[in-house]
Amino acid sequence: MADIKTPVAGKRITAIDAFRGITMVMMIFANHSDIYFYPYFAHARTIPGYTVVDLIEPMFYFAIALSFMLSFRSKEAKFGTKEAVWLTISRYLALIGLGFLISWDVKGNIQFGTALAWGTLQGIGLAGLISLPFIKVNRFVKIGGGLAIVVIFYIVFWRGELTAVDYWGKKAVPEALAHIFPANDNMVGAIAKGGYLIMAIGVIDCMRKSKKEFYIVAAGITVLAAITLCFPKYMPIGPSTMTPSYALVSLALCIWLYVIAVWLFDTKKLPCKPFLWWGRNSIMMYVLSAAGGMGLAFGDNALVRFLSIALYVMIMTAVLYFFDKKKWYLKL
Repeated sequence: MADIKTPVAGKRITAIDAFRGITMVMMIFANHSDIYFYPYFAHARTIPGYTVVDLIEPMFYFAIALSFMLSFRSKEAKFGTKEAVWLTISRYLALIGLGFLISWDVKGNIQFGTALAWGTLQGIGLAGLISLPFIKVNRFVKIGGGLAIVVIFYIVFWRGELTAVDYWGKKAVPEALAHIFPANDNMVGAIAKGGYLIMAIGVIDCMRKSKKEFYIVAAGITVLAAITLCFPKYMPIGPSTMTPSYALVSLALCIWLYVIAVWLFDTKKLPCKPFLWWGRNSIMMYVLSAAGGMGLAFGDNALVRFLSIALYVMIMTAVLYFFDKKKWYLKL
């Protein structure tokens, strides 16, 4: 496996950029497929339930984990530990701020209903901040600690399809805030995503420690994920909350998908430049798509909608090629 040891500082890793780019393209199609591609390319609508679309967000977080420690160690080598921590905090706070900026509609309202109902960038920002206390600990502590966060979140907040009002009672939780407790895409849900990110960072640390250790850990997580699927009544898998089964299954899938990416793009040198352009400028592409660029996706006909999204992807790929040539990247 090509990416076992820590790469040379400043050298980009093809498999990481390609993995991130593939995730971005999948996100574009998933975010704008809506009901038109159901059930072939849509979120699961039952619990238990899991589709390829439910894997996209965990792939985002896994992609972050792939470069999390590389980025931190690079900053630490240049500026020292204290300054590296502050720079990392600043980066994730900036992601939260950027997320709020692009979530604000023209009327001055938050699109998701309340300031606590965060979108993807806000969730990534908070998850990154939650990961910071684990940055210097042993890789196995990261994996165990991250899983513990996910499990505790599940025990405290998971109530099946019941809202927080249904479970806690209206006196304990105001009805206007009830939806933030069990939901996935919000400030509270980002806590569990932080646990998932910490687990992923621990796995990547194992990967860069030794090939044998990595495969043992990967196999262990895969077996544990399979065990959780045997008990759907107690550990349901579903898109609405980062349950232990959802976290473990997603992490196992991401691990093996990245192994395949390394084999294809780093070992076999399979051409993947378009995905590299998307992966190197992923933040810019997320901002552009979230800011309304996908207005090109129109119509109720599934084929027309698919073709319009594909056209948008091709246009943006050309734009990203130009940006890559000019070395124009949006970085935080």
